[in-house]
Amino acid sequence: MQQVTGDTFEVSSLREEGVIDYGYVISAYAGGRGANAIVLGADNSYNGQPMQIISSLASRQAVLTPEGGMPITVNYVGFTQSTDGKQEPKFRLPAGMSLQPGVTYSVTSDWFELRNNKFTARQITPLRISSAAANIDGASITVSLSADPGDELFAYRSVQLKNRSDGSVLTAQYRVQTRKGETGIFDLANGGKLAAGATYEVTPIGTWATADGIALETK
Repeated sequence: MQQVTGDTFEVSSLREEGVIDYGYVISAYAGGRGANAIVLGADNSYNGQPMQIISSLASRQAVLTPEGGMPITVNYVGFTQSTDGKQEPKFRLPAGMSLQPGVTYSVTSDWFELRNNKFTARQITPLRISSAAANIDGASITVSLSADPGDELFAYRSVQLKNRSDGSVLTAQYRVQTRKGETGIFDLANGGKLAAGATYEVTPIGTWATADGIALETK
């Protein structure tokens, strides 16, 4: 278990220790997992080893307790339980809250057990947005970071687009599972559309990333 951003941590499981995510064994998903997919025996064993299967974690929660503090309910971050060949589901604090560097936290739940359920938070540099570009449909943009963050760290993050000419503001949220390296697609919320011939200032909503003078121009 470890912290991955200022408000998110992950827990890890290993197939070598008899734990496998359902995405690697269910036929509907395994086809796209390449060499990471496996076929279990009738008794859910693999190479003679019994396997526990992690089911979908949608809507799952856990409890994060800072040393000497009050428990905090944290939510599973959708689509992060098995990405990039790993089994490292992410959990995120409620909006506006962040992990405090130097504080030790423990993680508990009634649906999983952790061999080591503690970690000490540290200062983590936010992701950095390096550019943004309008997509042809006018209803989405492509956001690029300065480096590939790995995994689904874009998940459920949003950016704001402010029209420099009239001050109008749009919001765009990451479209899950669209990350390709350092880029991801963000969809405009509430049926929003980019205005033609406009310049938008792009800034992250929250502290998950930074952006220094990033502008997006439309045709």
